[in-house]
Amino acid sequence: MNDIARKPLSGLSLHLRSWAGVALPARELRENMDFGERINHILTISQIVLFCRRPRFSFDPDFSVDGERISGKLLCRVEGKIRTIPFSLVIPLGENEKSFVLAPAPHNEIHIVDGQGKPVGKLSAHTLSQRPEILKQEPWVNDLEVLYAGNVYREGTFSAFEKVRSNKALQELLVEMRKALPDDDIIVYAFEYLPYDLIPMLGALMPQGLQTQNARFLSTKDHPLNEFQQTCMEQAALIEYFRPVWNAPDKQVDNPESEKVFQSCEILDFSGVVIEISTVRSHFRLYSRTVPPMHHHMNILDLSDPVKRAEFFAIAL
Repeated sequence: MNDIARKPLSGLSLHLRSWAGVALPARELRENMDFGERINHILTISQIVLFCRRPRFSFDPDFSVDGERISGKLLCRVEGKIRTIPFSLVIPLGENEKSFVLAPAPHNEIHIVDGQGKPVGKLSAHTLSQRPEILKQEPWVNDLEVLYAGNVYREGTFSAFEKVRSNKALQELLVEMRKALPDDDIIVYAFEYLPYDLIPMLGALMPQGLQTQNARFLSTKDHPLNEFQQTCMEQAALIEYFRPVWNAPDKQVDNPESEKVFQSCEILDFSGVVIEISTVRSHFRLYSRTVPPMHHHMNILDLSDPVKRAEFFAIAL
């Protein structure tokens, strides 16, 4: 492609918006998981994943049962200190369900047993901690710290969770996270992103200076981003925004293919990126060491300045 076919940078920016997401503790990832048609569809088209930390919950052994009412305390450890959350709730028993028994240590489940004491159902501490009455009382419970922003791009109809489960580098990363954070659950959060839009952004995102105007870029309208390129742009923008500690260079997951695809976007004509990620439909709030907990995050990146553009495309995926 010669310079004649290229144009100066315009005032158009990429608008990247998440639409739906599905979260699951990493320890619960299994082969051939079926979540129903709607969630399976979301997981099939999701290419962006976040690894997040959330306190790991268990039940206090001082646990009582009165018919269909169970009472006790949820336990977790936050920054080395034990926190307790009392609960008391009624769980209707089915025809073959007779009572409740606390599972052996580490006491992270309550078993529903039949008349012979055989488990026929269960309630996990993790599940109980997400009940509306618990979250109303302790909203911090479902605040997720973003530790790693990655992509699992692969052609074909594979679930995002399956792609995480079968990715050796990501599995090694999860092992390291579990070792470093023994008091936490690592949550895998997969996000669906809508096809990108090109939008005009006034003010800071307009081209500035002769150096930018003299640069030559390929028209994004004539050379639209493919799905892999969009995914890499989403990942880079999320890394720039959250600054996740496990995306640091010394913890980097080697992904040369994504790196190459990401670099190919630098010569395309967009002067900024608007990245959004939303958990409004869920009980979770995302945060990091540099970003407070919120249900909806948006960041506007000005890439019209040559220095800022170079810094952004120096992000390692």
